[in-house]
Amino acid sequence: MLVAGWQFGVSGTEAVFSETEVALENAQDLAVFSVSKELKGEPIVDIPIFSTGNVYLMVLDTFLIVQTKEEKFFKIYSTQTYQLLGEFGMEGDGPSEFRFPYLSKEIWNSGKSLTLNQIYDYRLNGHYTVSIPNVLKGGAFERNPIREINSHISRFHFKNDNYLWCTTDDAGRFFHYDYHTGRSTIIPYIPKTEFQIVDKDDLSLVYRSAVMANEQRNLIAAAPYLLGQIDFFDMKGNYLRTTHFEKSDELKDALLTRKTNPNLFDTKVFISDLDATHDLIYGLSRNNFGKNINNPQVRSPHKILVFDWEGDPVKEFILGDGRYVFSIAVDEKNKRIFAYCPEEEENHLVVYNYP
Repeated sequence: MLVAGWQFGVSGTEAVFSETEVALENAQDLAVFSVSKELKGEPIVDIPIFSTGNVYLMVLDTFLIVQTKEEKFFKIYSTQTYQLLGEFGMEGDGPSEFRFPYLSKEIWNSGKSLTLNQIYDYRLNGHYTVSIPNVLKGGAFERNPIREINSHISRFHFKNDNYLWCTTDDAGRFFHYDYHTGRSTIIPYIPKTEFQIVDKDDLSLVYRSAVMANEQRNLIAAAPYLLGQIDFFDMKGNYLRTTHFEKSDELKDALLTRKTNPNLFDTKVFISDLDATHDLIYGLSRNNFGKNINNPQVRSPHKILVFDWEGDPVKEFILGDGRYVFSIAVDEKNKRIFAYCPEEEENHLVVYNYP
């Protein structure tokens, strides 16, 4: 496993990294999934999803939460009966209202809490903690502004009473804020690739990450979209290790092509969404070159790659029905995975049962 050492320095209110040591992993040492199963999904006819934008899913105990682009933004269903139990989130600036919400996921309290505390609004720069039992009774909730950062948040990842994790437009792979020390830290584009990437726009593109937080284990899992790997940090921002599951040999040539002709840029894309249980991480891998993703005639099956929180490979699920999957949610109690499949003519929510 790769371990990189870093020293912190403070410039104004923002902590920055100065590199002291970087040990590059041997990308030849690829994770091997000893268990491989093919899954085929079944459409859920009882849960209609009508949306013109991205849809995000989350399972919380026996609730399936579906976030769409249109109000009411959030709908709550029973994972047992698929019955619609309630919905919330009108458009606006007041209590219980959103402009541009995003449902992020985390593992905490062993999954026993019935509270969504990872809703962020990109336009209102606010963080919400939502009690599911309360909103099902018609209760309200408040928006808490995030004032710890002056930069624009391009991707929100995680927030609790101790730390804030996000990505900003300014610099670095992540922005990290420690509420105990009041120190903000720019986490650079680490771990480094085997070839040098200098251009900031290229770095931002390559390291754009799906992120999953586990409070009890004090871990952040981050999967860069254009690299066949999953990286681990502790919640204080220290980089710990990386698991490679596939080479990214074509990426170097693709980035060179991007400089001369951006229209021809094409490389393989990997994990675009993460979900997790207390013990396992599930990564939705697009498993295709970009030009093939939206072409069902030529694209390879998507995969769901399963790791433990040490980064060791556990199993892989090959989605043998050929569907394009945008987002997933793992229903651990019933051993199944919900998937939002926007290309379907109807019944965009699909369930994959696994052994």
